[in-house]
Amino acid sequence: MNLSVLNDLVLKVHNHTRLSASDKAYIRNKLPRMLAGRRAFQATVSYAHPAGVTIRGAPAGSFVKAFALLLGKKAFGTKRIIGHPLYDDLEKSLTIGILRTNFEFGRPKGFYCCPRCSLAVFPLLELDLLHYLRGKDLARDMRRRIESREGPFEHGVADRLVEFALSF
Repeated sequence: MNLSVLNDLVLKVHNHTRLSASDKAYIRNKLPRMLAGRRAFQATVSYAHPAGVTIRGAPAGSFVKAFALLLGKKAFGTKRIIGHPLYDDLEKSLTIGILRTNFEFGRPKGFYCCPRCSLAVFPLLELDLLHYLRGKDLARDMRRRIESREGPFEHGVADRLVEFALSF
């Protein structure tokens, strides 16, 4: 699966560049077809992150999910329910994962799976794009933990991933 277009669009959002009408059409129509079904995310075993870091394993799928939802929210112009099956499923899945990580595993609120997966969802929290959660509140605490490299963020997370996630 070629994710270069996804990365180009993520960089536009990251750099606060307005999405064109053709960008939005791609996100609304072509991206969902490309990512249709869970297999697309499970098959993402390696992902070349826009920050120049290659991510392998489960975090690769987390980044693709989070970035796809970020683009969907921007293309549809809403922080609420989009009304598109793929994007609504992504939002529910990521939200449940965040809640599960806290309630089942006792990790800090806003944390998702592991440090790299948490960096994948951090922009969604900071931009308050997960409408089931109070993203701004969770992001404030997560930002403090990430910036101070507290707890799970102490080692094993590339500086470029941290800088990218914190600069949306």
